[in-house]
Amino acid sequence: MGDVSLLSPRDFFREQICTAASDLRMELDEHLEFYLVNLLCEFINPAQLQIDESMDVLDTPLALILKKALESTPSTQIKVYKRLGDTSLYVAGYFQDFFNRRTYDADYYIAMGVAAYERTSVLMRNHRNDVHFASIYAELSQEFRKLVAIIGNVSESISPARPRDLISTFTRWQQTPSEKLRKELEELGLSLPRTLAKDTPS
Repeated sequence: MGDVSLLSPRDFFREQICTAASDLRMELDEHLEFYLVNLLCEFINPAQLQIDESMDVLDTPLALILKKALESTPSTQIKVYKRLGDTSLYVAGYFQDFFNRRTYDADYYIAMGVAAYERTSVLMRNHRNDVHFASIYAELSQEFRKLVAIIGNVSESISPARPRDLISTFTRWQQTPSEKLRKELEELGLSLPRTLAKDTPS
């Protein structure tokens, strides 16, 4: 086996996103590139992406996340709408093969994501007077389908045959940091700082 260049999760996903944008002949604003890198890093361990103590983003239907947003104060709405947009983007992009095997498509997730990021933009502008982030969320809403395509390309490139999903493998390694899982991830080019794993008896 040849030499494997080990990258941090952030550098790994940045490289993958830049390659995907190039493959798709898409221009990607640096702010959106940064956002996508952070998004994929966060979803390495989606169990930590709680909206509240009883609501995990990937275990909760989008309609219930939307209901939570509509019933919240403006300051809480910003967090909830952002999570709704992030989850919609991640699922619609990363799990495109799931939708391809079903009789329905990802349009529901795309519609939810577009609306969620648009609402986040409005809230950032009106309630936080943050023009910078308001413009970023507005761009996320406007470019949503393009971003779905980029994440979909990343998903295909890192696990073309999908024998084992990189994200779920990384999550399993965090819970049970076996040497076997470490080697599988390092063969994919992902370096694994030991501080990310739970402590194990020596």
